Amino acid sequence: MMYVADSNNNCIRTVTPSSILVMTLSGSGPQGAADGIGAVATFNRPCCVAYNPTDENIYCADTQNGRIRRITPAGVTSTFALGFNMPQGIKIDVTGFFFIADTNNHLIKMISPLGVVTTLAGTGSRFPFTDGAASIATFNYPNDVALDGSGNIFVTDYDNHRLRRLSPNGNVSTFAGSGIGGGANGVGTLASFSGPVSLFLTPNGNLLQTDYLSRLLRMITPLGLVTTIAGNGVGNQNGFGTAASFDGPKGVAMTATGVIILVDSNNHRLRALTCTPCPTSYYCSSGAPVLCPLGSCCPHASTDPTPCPAGKFSNALGAALCTPCLGGTYTPYLGQTSCQLTCEPGYFCPPGSSSMTPCGLANYCPAGSSSPTPCPLFMAVDAALGPANGPAYDVDTAACLSHCYSGGPGQTSRC
Repeated sequence: MMYVADSNNNCIRTVTPSSILVMTLSGSGPQGAADGIGAVATFNRPCCVAYNPTDENIYCADTQNGRIRRITPAGVTSTFALGFNMPQGIKIDVTGFFFIADTNNHLIKMISPLGVVTTLAGTGSRFPFTDGAASIATFNYPNDVALDGSGNIFVTDYDNHRLRRLSPNGNVSTFAGSGIGGGANGVGTLASFSGPVSLFLTPNGNLLQTDYLSRLLRMITPLGLVTTIAGNGVGNQNGFGTAASFDGPKGVAMTATGVIILVDSNNHRLRALTCTPCPTSYYCSSGAPVLCPLGSCCPHASTDPTPCPAGKFSNALGAALCTPCLGGTYTPYLGQTSCQLTCEPGYFCPPGSSSMTPCGLANYCPAGSSSPTPCPLFMAVDAALGPANGPAYDVDTAACLSHCYSGGPGQTSRC
């Protein structure tokens, strides 16, 4: 079951994904602030909803009423907390604490399960832009929050065009976004947003974020890499990834089956982005599969190319797996398109070698050996062939420097 804040209709709707059945849970259409059951209750531009697994109720940011409302599964609506100025984003952690983007107060607030409201970060002023301790940091119309498993709170800072992070130690920093409106992809502050609105943390730790003004759906990895996964500007076009278009994307969430649901506000639609695993030999860190590059491999469902490890190579586009170095060759380097190093005399290199292995007692290893060869019976090594540890032989050098032979195949040599 999905819950949707239908802002302009001033009601809370339910959507059953299997049948796409839409029902009104609470609210009747007219603006108001009345508590009650079903259509008796009224809202004023409700914005965001969150499900509380602790009590199995729905909580809503009733934006223009400046309050947080609670709706039971039976549609009984009551006021849970007051004292906000155009609140929007709302998230609930597993212990039942609420985290609110108090948008027009430019604050991030927390509500205890008993309804006690406290300020977590922000001064209440928009200017000047400030990172730092929560008590001195400033926000400029924060719109939404997301919580990760490490205690970080991420905030879409709408008019600062940034994604901010409130760490467990109380420090506010810029996680991504240059502060200048745009749609550039990149890492951290090299990327740009334009009116970031909603956030959703996916099970693999990536953040989904809607850019209201640039009409894009973005993904931010835990390392701060920002990519555009859907949207190309204003429009109402269906399609794959960046071939699709939106007009004023706001809310975003992901179902248990991995389908992304996006609230396309100005088109008055819910859009679905059906995610399928990235095909083998491609990687999918943006809106479309990209053929795996040379020197890398891309197994099924790859988000990025994996450089071939030492001892392996890939010399063709679209490799699903890296190929082990052939016997007698090796490479100690990552991301190679060939194993360009030949095993030197006195050493051997089995398939997949990342380094050379000394030949060993009673063996000999010419250049390019994939395994040591036992010295033949009574094989003499005389001065004409050079020292015993010369280019073709490595025969018990610890005991005999020259003129050595083995007492039998694979045995140590004798002087």
